[in-house]
Amino acid sequence: MTIGTTAISNGTGTIAVIKQNSGKLTLNIANTYTGGTTLNSGILNINNSSALGTIAGTFVINGGIIDNSSGGLITTVNYPQTWVIIYVYWYK
Repeated sequence: MTIGTTAISNGTGTIAVIKQNSGKLTLNIANTYTGGTTLNSGILNINNSSALGTIAGTFVINGGIIDNSSGGLITTVNYPQTWVIIYVYWYK
């Protein structure tokens, strides 16, 4: 699934994005939700430096894979982060 034409925003309540199960979720544009982003499993493709919502939310990684297929560097703008995984750096 790709979210890239309309921003995810809070509306009348707080929204959080949770990626779970296998498969890929691609976030292509700046989003303004404040509830945070959680990656539980599958692939989260981050293709915009503000794709994870505002810095009011925490980026939580419980498992899965972070990807970037934009062809450029992606920096997260001071998002609070929680990593609840064993991190393995693989370079080929």
